[in-house]
Amino acid sequence: MKKILITLSVTILCLGLSACGNKETDKSKNQVTVSSSKETEKNQGSNIQEEELRDSQGRIDLKKLQKKIKPFNPDTFDQNKYDPYFSYNNLLTKPDIYFSKQLKLSNLEIKQVTHLENATVYVAYTADGDPYMLFLENERVKSELLEGNDVTFFCRFIMNSATEKTSGSVSYHPIMYVDEYILNN
Repeated sequence: MKKILITLSVTILCLGLSACGNKETDKSKNQVTVSSSKETEKNQGSNIQEEELRDSQGRIDLKKLQKKIKPFNPDTFDQNKYDPYFSYNNLLTKPDIYFSKQLKLSNLEIKQVTHLENATVYVAYTADGDPYMLFLENERVKSELLEGNDVTFFCRFIMNSATEKTSGSVSYHPIMYVDEYILNN
């Protein structure tokens, strides 16, 4: 059961990461290609060293990524272990410090919901306008979260992603793995 949950978690994260850039998926579904500029990778690094995770063709290997991420165990969930006091700017500028750290994101408004095969991806914003991309396995969705919902997420930081705006500028946002959530409204 643990191996299935780990495999599912990694697959979801990689699919979500690939949605942030140009993507090509291998038919084996074990590898995903995520393209981003070298400057973005250099400035927005994380504890996950992308070179370690790539195969000889430059694709992210899900099996390698699986070894880097600690699986969520619902039996040991304790919301008091999730840090509500962190800086959004530090997530963007010092991602190594926060990799896999348990963080509490309070009162996020969901702006976009995307259903994937095994996961749901939420794009949510703080009252200050800080965006987050959050991944949650479909099997752990207790109640459907909709656009406009006010939600508190208990999650772990994975890495930053860059999105090119239509103006040509680049915006960065943290990618989070959701362990648990509370619907506030």
